[in-house]
Amino acid sequence: MTPDRPTLAHLRHELRTPLNHIIGYGEMLLEDAEDGPRAGLAPHLRRILDNARRLLERVNDFLAPGNIETGAVDFEHLPPELTAPLDDMIAVAATLGTLVTEDGSKDLLRDVERISSAAEHLRDLVKHGAMLRPAPSAAPLPAAVNAGGHRESSGSAERGAILVVDDNENNREMLSRRLAREGHTRVVIAADGREALKLLASQRFDLVLLDIMMPEVNGYQVLETLKADPKRRDIPVIMISAVDEMESAIRCIELGAEDYLPKPFNPTLLRARVGASLEKKRLRDEVMRHVERMEHELETARAIQLSMVPTDFPSATPERPLEVYATLQPAYEVGGDLYDFFWVAPERLCLVVADVSNKGAPAALFMARSKTVLRLLAAELAPAAGDAMFPAELVARANEELCKDNPHAMFATLVLCVVDARTGEVTSCNAGHDPPYLVAPDGTVTRLAGGCNMPAGIEPAFTREVQQTQLIGGSSLFAFTDGVTEAMNARKEMFGAARLEAALGAYAGRAPQEIVAGILREVRAFAGSVDPSDDIAALACRWGA
Repeated sequence: MTPDRPTLAHLRHELRTPLNHIIGYGEMLLEDAEDGPRAGLAPHLRRILDNARRLLERVNDFLAPGNIETGAVDFEHLPPELTAPLDDMIAVAATLGTLVTEDGSKDLLRDVERISSAAEHLRDLVKHGAMLRPAPSAAPLPAAVNAGGHRESSGSAERGAILVVDDNENNREMLSRRLAREGHTRVVIAADGREALKLLASQRFDLVLLDIMMPEVNGYQVLETLKADPKRRDIPVIMISAVDEMESAIRCIELGAEDYLPKPFNPTLLRARVGASLEKKRLRDEVMRHVERMEHELETARAIQLSMVPTDFPSATPERPLEVYATLQPAYEVGGDLYDFFWVAPERLCLVVADVSNKGAPAALFMARSKTVLRLLAAELAPAAGDAMFPAELVARANEELCKDNPHAMFATLVLCVVDARTGEVTSCNAGHDPPYLVAPDGTVTRLAGGCNMPAGIEPAFTREVQQTQLIGGSSLFAFTDGVTEAMNARKEMFGAARLEAALGAYAGRAPQEIVAGILREVRAFAGSVDPSDDIAALACRWGA
């Protein structure tokens, strides 16, 4: 009968595994014997390796897809011509055993015995028939196996900590020794998939060498579980298997394996692929450390930036019946929006809302510069704070300063208002910014004039205009950046001026904190699950009772 794919894969595994042991141990013994005092063992080892490689070719021919498809293969009886090289191999191994016994090396004798045992096992398969047996099925993976655990420090950064997973003891021992020869001083072994997952959950590894065909939890399941774990999915995995079907290799790569090596593996190829995988892991770790460092620095920068805007908001008093509240919400870690307020005279409060071009760190730095320039110039010009042209003069001087030493052509739109706490008169200057709104206690919302002037930081010589507005008792001034009106929802619709005006009308007469919080709540509800794409600054100032 023609076997199904899993059974055929199992047959390949059964036939190639002993050959893998013979070739693997034989190559390591030959490497030690060729230039040392045991050079007399080399001819015997070469003869064993020649026979093993010849047998591997015949097994591959026996299991060739063309022979299987045409039914030319007798799966119950292996080719009898395999017996002669096997008998020769066993005889040579016996001679080697005698020589090694005389030499007195227990380690060498143990390896020769492994070669003999593997050859005898293969001869039994040939003589008594490789009867078809269904491939062992893999048990479902228990949920507890994937539980997270603590991390331990890895081994040498140049070499790395490697986990070898194989259900065959000789495979594990042989591969571990091969890796140790390459200088990998921390090699941990696991006898099956369950043990491997427990080790992966409790220790840190730089690379996993994973066999595919294992009972209960096979290599595919280990790979799937590992790649589903966010903490460990970046550990590279090289699949090593006696099953060299293209479909198997493709499946492993699709599941996230870094590479695939057939058994018996070529030592040079193993060295190259292990080295390449560890180098990729090292580079990925370096990138992740850099990203984590940058994230920490940006979080610190965000905290510093937010500390630059005032958070001690004035409350109304009989002498100064003004209430102010504002908020700054960068879309990323840091941003270019700005709000500020400060007294330029005992009865005059200066309010500023600005939006710097671009986003992120460059905008944040220019934002800090803009705030500093405005504060310093306001202090210098304070004696003229009662002059109607004071806002225009302050914005003009700030514009001149921001144009200097500005090789990247950064600029800022801003609106600056001076509110007379005694009379409720507002004098403002707008440099290309969205005009603020005047919100009357009865819900009437009026957009102030202005907004057509050039932003600050583009052209040094530019005449600024002023606008004057009169507040009535209980009315509020609301200034904002375009992160409010340009907030988008999943349908790519903007929040827009109409929604903002309706929301402002609904919060008419409320305290400034309620107005700002209410508007931002409306914006968030409108955007839904869509993350903000622009910074938001919002400021409300209420005059009178």
